[in-house]
This record gives sequence, C-alpha cells and structure tokens, in this order.
Amino acid sequence: MYTGEIFQKHVLTLSALIGAALFASLFAARLPSTNETANANEALSEEEILQKPDAPVPPTLSAFAIFIMREKTGQVFFSKNETNPLPIASITKLMTASLALEYLDLFDRVLLTADARKNYDTGEKLSKVPAGETFKMEDALKLAVISSDNDIARALAEAAVAKARPELFSSPFAERMRMFTELMNRKREEIGMADSHFDNPTGIDSSENYSTARDLGRLASFIYRTHPRIWDVSRIAKTDVFSVGGNRYEAITTNPLLEEFPDIVGTKTGSTDGAKESLVLVYNVKTGEPIVIVVLRSDNRLRDARTLIDWLQNAYKF
Repeated sequence: MYTGEIFQKHVLTLSALIGAALFASLFAARLPSTNETANANEALSEEEILQKPDAPVPPTLSAFAIFIMREKTGQVFFSKNETNPLPIASITKLMTASLALEYLDLFDRVLLTADARKNYDTGEKLSKVPAGETFKMEDALKLAVISSDNDIARALAEAAVAKARPELFSSPFAERMRMFTELMNRKREEIGMADSHFDNPTGIDSSENYSTARDLGRLASFIYRTHPRIWDVSRIAKTDVFSVGGNRYEAITTNPLLEEFPDIVGTKTGSTDGAKESLVLVYNVKTGEPIVIVVLRSDNRLRDARTLIDWLQNAYKF
C-alpha cells in the first residue's frame, strides 16, 4: 500500500470515529430520558409532533419491549420496557453490517471459510453457499441482511477483522470472532448503546449478547444517518446474488411487511428461542418523516408492527 493510501485510510478511520462520537452526543441530547418521556404531556417544543385530540390509547401487544421514536428529533411516541436488556437474535447483524461497511469496500472479497460455514447453534439459519465460495462484499451483505444467513455474517466478520487486524489472518477462528466482537462493543460505546453488549456477529442466544429496545433505536438512527446502504439493501424482497466464480444464489427477505408497507425505509428481523421474535423498522409515516419502531420478545412481530403503524398514524398529527 502506498504512503498516500495509508494516510487516506487513517484519515477515513479518524473521520468515522469522530462522526460516531458526534452522533452519540447529538443523539443523547435529542433522546428524552425516562422521566422526560413520562412527562410527555408537558409543554412541547415546536418541533414535536402533537397527539390528535381523539387519539386512541396505545394498543395492547404481545411484545415485551417496544420503542417508537421520531428519527429527526428523538421524540418518543411510545415505549414499554425499553431499557430492559434482552436477547435480540439476528438484529445483531445490523451491527455486523455496520462494521463491514466501515472496514471493507463494496468490492472487497469475502471468503466463506469452512469455520464460518459450520453450524454453531441448533436450527440456526445458514445459506446454501458451500465453504470456499467468494463474494464481493456488497453481495455478501445482501445475503446477511436480506436472507439473514448466519454463515455469511460470520464471513463478513472474518473479512472485517482481516482488514482491521491483518496480523490475525492466520489466527484460530475463535480468536478472529473474539476480535470482531471487540470491534462491535467499541462501536456500540461510540454510538451510545450503554445497555447493550455483543459476543457474536449473528445473534445466537448468549447471556453476553443483548440489547434494549431503546439502544436499538439508537442503532437504527445511526445506520439511517451513517450507513444508509444497509437500509437500502434491507428493502430488497428478493434478488439473485452471484459469487466471484459466477455461481447464483437467492437472497429472500425474512420480512413480508415489505410487500404491505412500501414506505418502509429499512428493516431487520430476528428470531431465536431466547429472543422469541424481534423486529426493527424505519418507516416513513409521510415523505421525509422516518419513524423508528423496535419490537422485542414478541409472539407475533408482524401483527405487532401492523398494529403500531396503524396506531401511530391515527394518534399523531403528521
């Protein structure tokens, strides 16, 4: 690598760190505290969206934790158990995707190693891609975000570590994953996800892999402002993905709400025994008015999301 390229890389890395720190401080200033949320009926700033006089009461839902906020200002429309740490399943891949975009270029090569291809949890979702296949990073991102394939998420993690810490390239797989989770936790601190922790790139159930509905609202907003490519990819319902060798694979969404709600800006689903059903949505309630919706530990995330969107549109003056 030429000296100029090295300098440029350091400048880009420093810019990303400064940007994340600035985002965290701005978001902290925008996001009301729990007490402020409880007093939401007090004097509102002119930027806040007002409730309709005949607004329906918040619905009863199956989800244990819910968080809904206006992305522009951090105004909280509804929250329930939003600070309770919970397993989040494949919502974890939003952080994995964010780091992939920070450390890799879209045309960097991502190899699916035999270690990444292994099954590490009963019933985990794996792709149909055989070990040894290589993709451009952008195509690997589609398989990890759209189809939510765990093996491809691990491959992205390996590729990011190889770029961030090339000396670890020949280290054992467990060491490479440990390094990636360090990067994940460093990033969640920068974003301000104070009640979260990551210990794997896929969201497999673990006592050390958890977040809160409120923290995931922060992550969704961070992605909207910093890595919108993730949300662009997440809106694709079905697409063909080709390996570098020319083999074709399908990426099919895990969220059927994309067909029902064309104003979805971005989405990620998750499901494990420990997490039950989880969902993150960024939804344009009107043009240029994105709303972040987080649903955790739900018995029926699709029904809960439909109900929340309907309630939101009927309860507030957008």
